Amino acid sequence: MNEKMPRTPFSTQLSGSARETEIRLRNIFSGPKKRPPVLFLVLMFSVCIFCGNLVSCQVKEVEPDRPDISADGENLAPPDLSMAQVDWDDLPELEPTYTGKGPSIDIEGLEGAHATWNRSSVYDPRSSGNTLYFVGDPAFCCPSLAGRAADGSAQWQDEPGGAVSVSISVGDDRLESGSIDGYHLQFTADWGEQTVSETSFTSEVGDGVLELSEKEMLHAGQVLSRLMIEAEWAATADLSIFPQHPDLNRNGVPEDLWLSVPAPWGTGQWLEIWEDGQCIYQADGDWPHAGWNAVFLCTLEGEDYLLQYNPTMYTGGATYSYELFTLEGGEKQTVQEKHVAFETSPGWFTYEAVDPDDLFDPDAVADFMNEVNELLSHSVQLLNTDQELLETFQQEGRLVDTLSTLFDYDHGKSMLENLRDYRSSILQQASQLPPAGPG
Repeated sequence: MNEKMPRTPFSTQLSGSARETEIRLRNIFSGPKKRPPVLFLVLMFSVCIFCGNLVSCQVKEVEPDRPDISADGENLAPPDLSMAQVDWDDLPELEPTYTGKGPSIDIEGLEGAHATWNRSSVYDPRSSGNTLYFVGDPAFCCPSLAGRAADGSAQWQDEPGGAVSVSISVGDDRLESGSIDGYHLQFTADWGEQTVSETSFTSEVGDGVLELSEKEMLHAGQVLSRLMIEAEWAATADLSIFPQHPDLNRNGVPEDLWLSVPAPWGTGQWLEIWEDGQCIYQADGDWPHAGWNAVFLCTLEGEDYLLQYNPTMYTGGATYSYELFTLEGGEKQTVQEKHVAFETSPGWFTYEAVDPDDLFDPDAVADFMNEVNELLSHSVQLLNTDQELLETFQQEGRLVDTLSTLFDYDHGKSMLENLRDYRSSILQQASQLPPAGPG
């Protein structure tokens, strides 16, 4: 047997002397005498610094060299005053829906916003007090403000279809309360006149404002006006839209004819003529006798006109009138008009000093009636609250006035012959009355 152990890199040679053995044991129990490595010291130092920072964060809430944070932690970062890019040639088309009836209408379909229309007065629902309120993303009326939180209102400044006053408050997320009162935008826009006035853009935090271009303010006025008009229609009436699309102002743009029954005030009828989202004409009629009115669309040789016909009857007499007109230049332009007056009470014909032809001229009345009936034969009825005229149309089966409220019309005779017969009957009744004189 070999008594010698093999030598390896992990073995040490045992000394045979007691002195060497003592030195070895002392070195083992006393530990190493070399300094730790430099990298180890750097690592331990970094850990100590990091731990110290954690402790200091618990003691000091805000560093003094942070300009975007106030001492109490309020966000002081500069506001985002950038405006969204707008492609005015490709704006999304609004498809609003209206629900409700009477004094309040809810409007949806505004792409992230909700609106409510409120009527201010049941006695004058078309007054300037009517107001539209909206909340949410204002992009539906102000595209450059897309993505912001806002609320606002719109109100007619003078009359429906004219200038609209707009007020919008836009939120600022730096405000600790989360209030939307960060920026205020106020202006008055008249889309029909293409004018903007009374503009005001302010900031509650005093470090810049959001300003709209004139084009965008006009756009907002147009959108909000449309919503208010359509909400009003939804609130007040069953809306009839005529199939005809005339060009009454002669500008080559077809118009829409709308009839509201009952009218916005609760009775009668309300006619409006619209072009490109703007009301260019309106007329009304009521059911009580004093409010009777009749309006027609008259087309002569391919040209469109409005015909207003008012056969007014009162005790003992009548005044009939008509007016044929266009809307050229944005105003009523009379093309043709006529009126005739006559007495129907036999008592007037008993005055010896009065010429019967001055009281009732059959030829003058016949000329008027033939003229207006010729116009009616080329017309479409748009609005009519004249009860007696409506009954005549129904009786005749067409738009023609045969003076059926005065006498039974003989269709075997002309208008002039009927009127002469009627005057003869009046004179016959007058001959049976005692003569009358002044006083």
